[in-house]
Amino acid sequence: HVTTSQTWATDMTIDQHVIIDPGVVLTIGNATIKFKSDCKVLVNRNARLNISGVSSKLTGSIACVAADIPLPWGGIQVWGTQDQPHPTYSQVISNSGYLNANHGIVYLSSGTIEYVKDFMAGAGAIAAGPSWPFDQFLPSGGSATWINHFGGIAITTGGEITQCRKGVELQAYPATGQTNESICR
Repeated sequence: HVTTSQTWATDMTIDQHVIIDPGVVLTIGNATIKFKSDCKVLVNRNARLNISGVSSKLTGSIACVAADIPLPWGGIQVWGTQDQPHPTYSQVISNSGYLNANHGIVYLSSGTIEYVKDFMAGAGAIAAGPSWPFDQFLPSGGSATWINHFGGIAITTGGEITQCRKGVELQAYPATGQTNESICR
């Protein structure tokens, strides 16, 4: 668990899930973060992941040194609250420490996310809500709990998502007065 706000600016390999706790901002700044296969990042409600360095890279660990091809990893899942409205676009991008009690935030302003695996046409590199098979962190309570976590915020104003079947996966978001079309940027 990431329990305090921090910046990762040193290259590293991650061999477990990275869970960003509520109230915490994790910034990836000009570092290459390699994830072992099946490892993923979970951005809880009221948490934030900023990917902001031009040389920042979230990728898989190297499978074959000779070919330099990374193994795929599990991607990023960002949780929200399906019946609560999103903050404005300017609120999210104008302050890198902005948090929202109802929604997790992933903000890709520069850098690269690559080599996220595809499970049966599964989640994108960034999934705005729980996606099978990445939903094991949900509190018990069945599908109603699963659906209640839709609405996470994913914003890109730069950077690149590459070598993934899907870039961003959006789930149904029925908050009053908002549609997927009104929040996609």
